[in-house]
This record gives sequence, structure tokens and C-alpha cells, in this order.
Amino acid sequence: MLDSCIYINQERISPRRIIPNGVRFYLNIDYLREIKQAQAKRLKIQLSPYVLADFRYYILVERQSNIPSEITFSTYYQQDTQEIAKVKSTISVEGKICQYICHDDWKNHQLLQTIINAHYWLIEQMFNQLPLEKKKHSKWLSWYIALILTILITPFIVFLLDLSNLVKLLTIVLLLLLFQELSKSFLIVYLRRWILSQLLFGFFSYRSKNRKIGFDLLAIFS
Repeated sequence: MLDSCIYINQERISPRRIIPNGVRFYLNIDYLREIKQAQAKRLKIQLSPYVLADFRYYILVERQSNIPSEITFSTYYQQDTQEIAKVKSTISVEGKICQYICHDDWKNHQLLQTIINAHYWLIEQMFNQLPLEKKKHSKWLSWYIALILTILITPFIVFLLDLSNLVKLLTIVLLLLLFQELSKSFLIVYLRRWILSQLLFGFFSYRSKNRKIGFDLLAIFS
């Protein structure tokens, strides 16, 4: 699996919280061969859920930073028993890209070019999976919420209000439409902002598992 060569480097900033500070690709001759085959067949890497959650969190934290920041990608290549840094790319939040290449490899130009190609292909694969995938039923979420609220309030309308059945029915329908609009305009927006705040500073920011839950919820409320 090609995603096994991708590692999100992290540092602990508190007893309960660690944050990503870079992406690393650990390559060897076998991985380079697999990447060439995937490129030739136009295949895509399917990132593991936790790696993808950490990468999304990394991008989110950098974009919300109050100081100039950048996303770092480093590629290491296994030579004998050593893993040597070969290529490093930094991408600023403004879109500026810088590249650093190990000068010791200029003599083996073909290998170096293969590593550089793999480096940028892996970066592209990661960014292609960055957008959240909307859940199948997310567009109906406001209706689900409205329906639940309407079901809860319907017994009061039916049994406590002294109205004709037609008026009661119209009242229930109007409440359903009202709750749907309120859910879409206020409740879902509030929940989305709350999830984002928890991803940045709260419960969903603590570890990979929490981040995956947070982004899954964010996809539902998007």
C-alpha cells in the first residue's frame, strides 16, 4: 500500500495535545516502482482515514495561524540502512512554493529526477483528497432536524389546542417548514462553527481519532 510511505510528523505542545508540523514521504526502490506503475495506470492513493484527518488538521491549523506559516513536505530515500533527506518543499498559505534538493545526488540525475517526480505526485495525491466529501444524506439534514422537532411538538397541537383538524394540520405543516428554514439558516451554521472551533482548540484537536470524528461531522453539516 503506497499510503504506508506517508507519515505526518507531529509535536506535543501540551500533555493532551499534539499538532502536525510536516509531512514526510519515506521511499525506497520498491515504492518508486509502485509509484511509476500507479502513474502509468492513472491510479490514485487512498489515504488512511487517520493520515487524511491529520493532514486536514495540519492545513486547517496553518490557515488559521496569526503568523506567516507554511506546509512542509519532505522526502527521504532509503540507501543501505540509512534514510536520507532528498527533497523538501514548502508551500506558504499565500501559495508561494520553495524547493530544496540534496546536492549530493546531482551525479545520479536519473534517480534524483525519479524521486522528485514521486515527491510531487504524492503531494498532488494528498491535496486531491483534502476537500471534505459530503455525506450522502447531508443535503436533507435540515429536513431531518425539522421533522424531529415537528414530531415532538405535534402531540401538544393535536391534544391541547382547540382547533379544527384542518387548522391543526396546516399548523403542523407550517411548523415543519419553519423548523426547516431555522435549521438551515441558524442551527446547522452554529453546529458547523462549533465543530470547527473544537477541531482547532477543543476535543477534536487532541489526537488523530478525534480529528477524524470532527471532520466526519463537519462533512455531515457542510
